Amino acid sequence: MYLQVIAERLSEEEIAGLRQMFKAVDVQNRGVITFGELRQGLRRYGTELEDREISDIMEAVSVISRL
Repeated sequence: MYLQVIAERLSEEEIAGLRQMFKAVDVQNRGVITFGELRQGLRRYGTELEDREISDIMEAVSVISRL
């Protein structure tokens, strides 16, 4: 539900950009981003986070997607 609310507020261009970014990070092309893929993708986009911070992001997304 939360993701739907967020998605409804995004423009078509923003959604397209997020899809493109997801596909670039999902190197195994499974429709799911692993911890390693997220870490490498963040680095590729110039963001350097600690493993704990990446874990927190993945947990937050997991919680939101279950709501």
